[in-house]
Amino acid sequence: MSQFTPEQIFDDYHIMVNNVADPDINIFPEEPNINFGVLTLKTVKTKIDKTPILFKFDIDISSSMSEIVRKGISKIQYLKSTFKNMILFLAEQVDSQIYIHVSIFNSKYTVLIDTVCITPENHLALIEKVENIYPCTSTNIEKTFTESSKIITDYSNQFPEHKVAYILLTDGNATEGNVNNDYLVSIVPKGCEVFCIGYGQDHCAKLLQACGEYYFVNDFEITGKVYGEIVFAMLYVALTDIIIRMVDSAKIYNAFTNEWVSSLSVPKIYGDKEVKFSLKCPKDIDECSATIYGKIIGEPLITYSGQICTSEPVELCVIYQFPDLLEVADNSIVTVDLRKYMYKQATQQFLYECIEISSSYRNTLDNNNKIRKYTENIRAFYRKVKKYMAENNLQEDVFMKILCDDIYTSYKTIGRETSATFTVMRQRAHARDMVYRTGTDTLCDYQDFRHSRTPCVGIGRQASITLDYEEETQYYDEEDNDEQTVDLYNKDKDDDDECDDDLRRYVSNTQENDEVITSPTLTQVIRGVSRR
Repeated sequence: MSQFTPEQIFDDYHIMVNNVADPDINIFPEEPNINFGVLTLKTVKTKIDKTPILFKFDIDISSSMSEIVRKGISKIQYLKSTFKNMILFLAEQVDSQIYIHVSIFNSKYTVLIDTVCITPENHLALIEKVENIYPCTSTNIEKTFTESSKIITDYSNQFPEHKVAYILLTDGNATEGNVNNDYLVSIVPKGCEVFCIGYGQDHCAKLLQACGEYYFVNDFEITGKVYGEIVFAMLYVALTDIIIRMVDSAKIYNAFTNEWVSSLSVPKIYGDKEVKFSLKCPKDIDECSATIYGKIIGEPLITYSGQICTSEPVELCVIYQFPDLLEVADNSIVTVDLRKYMYKQATQQFLYECIEISSSYRNTLDNNNKIRKYTENIRAFYRKVKKYMAENNLQEDVFMKILCDDIYTSYKTIGRETSATFTVMRQRAHARDMVYRTGTDTLCDYQDFRHSRTPCVGIGRQASITLDYEEETQYYDEEDNDEQTVDLYNKDKDDDDECDDDLRRYVSNTQENDEVITSPTLTQVIRGVSRR
């Protein structure tokens, strides 16, 4: 039995720097002395966490949960089905102590299942209780957060060594009690992992995003992926409090802020998981390197002697750039082609920009010009992506088709209310290395608030300029009534339709494939929760 060292929490770690020049994809056009690189961390398989865990559920049973969403099935029916699968999966984890507490809420807050340990003997009775719930009346999130905070605080005081996951499932906005978002965020349960699942387009995405880890579900048939990721996140944590510190003047990309930084904090990395980070590597340094720090939480499947888990962050490893390798035949440098990850990086930046423009949208000439410019840029970028895929025989590559979905999403949601759900979810999927991504097949079904004179849900805002669908390019300023003509996109309609058709074909193809999953353990959990 060998002695454990911190670096053995990783199965692989390395830095690679691109050396293939391509005029179609240049991440740093204004910095000619910078190369694009990728830092890869691959954790080992870890044992399931045996720390007792409480899954605290709050389920919205307001009237809207009875709405039929697909194939004659209502939201609440999908929720019951997925919940059942999750309980069946958790009941099989006999080596872990997994507790559950379920409350239901509308205008009232009711405890449906008091805190109980899930076992093979009682899990069917727990499922039956959830099967018997039915939707009615309105939504009081203030009362829900207040009551759940008391329950979680009492539980944590009684069992301080246990972990707690708080899971909120809702499809609407707060309509009773205090409905102020800032206030509601301030009273969300503390001292636990918070997961907020928004069903359908009508929930308050801004609130849920501020409260915790946000999931937007528009395809109810794959809700199991969401539950699977949450279960995996609680049972298979390998590292927490990670810091990636770049050496010299190299930078690492922070996907949450769209910034290049010298040090990046990562809350957690799961066992049996590969994660990649984009780098800016100066050409004037001999090699790009980074030091990784973190707290070891998960125990590797391989048995080692000595202390494994740590109570404080420790230095895990130092990563150096792969040196240039030479071809035996002609002594030339071996090609390191990272263009796929360069296209991913550019796509992430487009998604972030789409969210920024849409979240601060005011219907003015200046902002419409920003939207038009963004649309022109994203369409030009999409043509480059298609060219790259064709030239490299990647038309069926799932990684690239996911990027096409992302591009399509940002193209269709720029300046629209749907950016707060569809685009945010796809951007965060990259930032958090998630398996679940919001589908795009229903993207065109939702209201475009730029062309609406009725108040919108979620990101509500007043428009000083109102657009009229019947007059495609016309707007009027409500303050001075000075009519003008504006072409929002400045593009040919036939060309636009052709671009949309191409994007939709990629979308439908992608939905027939599994996402790119870099963890066999995560795959097993998702299938355990989803496929019964």
